Amino acid sequence: MIEVTNMTGGYETKPIVDHVDFQVNRGEFFGVVGPNGSGKTTLFKLMSGILPLWEGEVVIDRKPLEHYPRKQLARKVATLPQVQQSFFSYNVYETVMMGRYAYQSGFFKQPTERDKEVAEQVLEQTGLTDMYSLPLDHLSGGERQRVYLAQALVQEPDILLLDEPTNYLDFSYQKQLLDELKQLSLTNHLTVVSIFHDLNIASLYCDRLLLIDQGQITQIGKPEEVMQKPLLERVYHSSIDVHANPTLSSPQMNLLPDYFLDKTRTAIKPELVEATEEKVLVRTPSCLKPFHQL
Repeated sequence: MIEVTNMTGGYETKPIVDHVDFQVNRGEFFGVVGPNGSGKTTLFKLMSGILPLWEGEVVIDRKPLEHYPRKQLARKVATLPQVQQSFFSYNVYETVMMGRYAYQSGFFKQPTERDKEVAEQVLEQTGLTDMYSLPLDHLSGGERQRVYLAQALVQEPDILLLDEPTNYLDFSYQKQLLDELKQLSLTNHLTVVSIFHDLNIASLYCDRLLLIDQGQITQIGKPEEVMQKPLLERVYHSSIDVHANPTLSSPQMNLLPDYFLDKTRTAIKPELVEATEEKVLVRTPSCLKPFHQL
């Protein structure tokens, strides 16, 4: 579906993404993770054609990216950048309908019945039906994020490229959005490539993960192959604990704060605890807190 070969590119004279190779299969939910400044967003821009490649090639359905006419590419690939700007006071429906431009023709482009049908379906999927006529500047950041996602979905793409799609969304909308995207990948064979900061969410939803650091691939594979404690600690320069999700098979990780790792602190071990029906007695080798007599 997507073949990336020797991808190199960046800004000015410095490459941010350096000789990257990977493939994404049709219908796959593919996650890109890595620390800030690792090259995730630049990789996203190179894949979508927003930035020109310095070297290498991006091939979609056996056809190089640069060989797609603009409208044909819009029907094939939809993108949701991390930051969206609107300089005009469009309402929700008008903004979503802009995603149908690739299907419209003529000088005065008017939405067809099919355009309206798709837009209404996507508005319902993204929970925006009741906000149909609201101006964008009346919405919260999370609501605007859902509007721009709806704009991408109405393109009816084969591939959806998302840069931090859950930004500004509260927990319930994150789950609703990702559940919907996962379902589309399973039933409609929609190929989803998404950048995530949250490794736990990426592990729960993605079929495979690409871990990028300093513009190069550090690891690529199933979540359990990428979510390895030594690997994550090396890339993120933090103390990390990786454990099995108690409900699902996907690994989950916890950051370990430095104060927790302070070896001078007293640890309460099982042999120091005595429990009876009347009380729980803890004997420690030193005071847990300095005692000050009043």
